[in-house]
Amino acid sequence: MTTTGQITSGPVDPFSTNERVHRVAHRATRVSAAAKPFASQTQALAAVQALAERLREAKDRLWDPDFPENGSFSRVQKRSPAGEGRAHWYFDCYQPAGRKQGTGKGIRRYIGAVGDPHVEARIQAFNKVKTCRGQFAAEVAALTASGLPSPPRFIGKLINAIARAGIFNQGGVLLGTPAYQTYDAILGVVLVQAPGTHGELGARNIRTVTVAVHSLDVPAVAGELIHIDPTFEASETEQGWQFLNRAGYRVKVTRIAGSTAANQIACFLADDALNALVLSGSGVSVRVPAPVRFALAKQIQWACPTDNIFRRTAKISQMQADQIFDAIIYRGQEAILRARGAARALSMSVSSNAS
Repeated sequence: MTTTGQITSGPVDPFSTNERVHRVAHRATRVSAAAKPFASQTQALAAVQALAERLREAKDRLWDPDFPENGSFSRVQKRSPAGEGRAHWYFDCYQPAGRKQGTGKGIRRYIGAVGDPHVEARIQAFNKVKTCRGQFAAEVAALTASGLPSPPRFIGKLINAIARAGIFNQGGVLLGTPAYQTYDAILGVVLVQAPGTHGELGARNIRTVTVAVHSLDVPAVAGELIHIDPTFEASETEQGWQFLNRAGYRVKVTRIAGSTAANQIACFLADDALNALVLSGSGVSVRVPAPVRFALAKQIQWACPTDNIFRRTAKISQMQADQIFDAIIYRGQEAILRARGAARALSMSVSSNAS
């Protein structure tokens, strides 16, 4: 049996009457002092919801597959030996070398002659993309300045890359702390983030992006990640796939199927997933687990750790679960009661595998 701050090595039912989850699910009269409802941030909450909807509507206008957003068009005048000249368009962009791998390199690509209708139309479309992204980025910056959480900059780039690869459009679900950071807007309360922004397990030291998927286009994901850091390499794992770079950053992809504990938890989290907004760059539209399922899964991982990662992050898992439960209880506990049956079955399955 677990107690606060301890982890057992044997099978545990965290939903028994003596366990923490069951107690939390029924303490409807208490709301954590750290999980305060939005007051002065009500407008920020409304702005997040409106921005998320606009991003979903504008997703096809936020990037051009042929022209990276870190580039720009240059008009170059060229003259022939006879003195005659004509202007041409070139596209200049920057290819990063990878984190801690030295400097990258600039790339110039010829596009076409000035005045060519097709070329001019492509340039206008690209400029609209950059303008749109700039407007969204300004709104995201204002929201994070108001106190809403966001992932570290490089982690945000990784989430944006897998979004561009189509993972979330195909039913993929973002997991872990980046998903937890979206729940402020979903639940309408300010949740406490990981303790210690600079500690080993602090929110600013996230080095892994985890997603759950039914299927994966590995080349598409690898291609988007290589645009950010050419040192990313793909490999298959027991639970799915992973993409790792030389600096130790990882994108972990878990199948929503399979017999391992990680696969079963991914399946549980993918049910009833919600649309959400990651406040990074110009905003990233993602899908995240329903908050109550996220919290229940954290409790299962806390009570029945299946690997060293779960053991090392047990305190954060417990804190995140408590914060979500308190927020849901403040709003109404029906969601908890609906999810407890499925969570109990998952807990027993994970406990059986761990024993």
